[in-house]
Amino acid sequence: MPDLHPFPLPLQRNGPPEGFAYDGQTISSASNSSAFRAGLETRDQLLGEQRCVVCGISLVRQCLIIPDSESNTWRDLRARGWIPASAKVNSQHEPRNGLSLCPNHQVMFNRYRFFIRYLPKASKFIFVNYAGNSVHPMSSIEIAPYHGKAIALEVGQRYTPFPSLFIIHEMRARGFHPFAPVSPFVPDDAPWQDWIVSQGAVDSASGHLRHEAPPGGRFGGGGPQLPVLPTGTNERDTVPPPGMISLGLNADVINEILTATRSLPTWKACMIEGTNWEGSAEENIQKYVSSIGVEEEPEP
Repeated sequence: MPDLHPFPLPLQRNGPPEGFAYDGQTISSASNSSAFRAGLETRDQLLGEQRCVVCGISLVRQCLIIPDSESNTWRDLRARGWIPASAKVNSQHEPRNGLSLCPNHQVMFNRYRFFIRYLPKASKFIFVNYAGNSVHPMSSIEIAPYHGKAIALEVGQRYTPFPSLFIIHEMRARGFHPFAPVSPFVPDDAPWQDWIVSQGAVDSASGHLRHEAPPGGRFGGGGPQLPVLPTGTNERDTVPPPGMISLGLNADVINEILTATRSLPTWKACMIEGTNWEGSAEENIQKYVSSIGVEEEPEP
């Protein structure tokens, strides 16, 4: 950027004075932070308002799955292919590393009272109460009604969180509660949280969440929860009840989630965002094919 110097008045009509032009190649940290907030505000909007993806309350904070203090962890995940190489350099700037949570659920998430698991077969993110009644009785009772039910996230969005990131958080939650059940029980059909259904936030025709405001009124907030689902807190409970599955974590489960992560639209969108499109049309086509893994159709 050239040195600033006095400029003549009146100002030019067709642009700023010399030395004050914006360098389009430089993106400030403030711009990245604004993009992060905007991404979450759009993605986590339900019935016209940004909401806690767990309980639906409109008083939200933006939470990081991988904290910004763990730059080494973030770099390692990129190097291992758990997130795209084109993901933001800093975890606090990547919308796919963020969640909109109410103050209570943000604290509980950061303290590993629960974790979120992506179920590839159901294409949903479910809430798993892992605090244990004997360790944190009050918080466990408070979050128990959300156990085993899908939170307000969908896989088809541009900024859907990378499911692989939740594996790291889950491993830490399990480590914080070594005496909790290894394979908690959850419903096999991954139902939506009760408030999502009771407030009409699911489109009956498409099955997708409704992000726009309802006509003629505002969303009233989280609704009442239905009866609590069993988690299998007794060590002898190894066989899930009818309609339930056990939620273990092993190499096969991790590989299944990683494979699903790399096939989601959010992964492909991130790859495209990080690609330089300044080449020719043919070069850009090749970059597009290479970045999202699309194979060319054979000639007839």
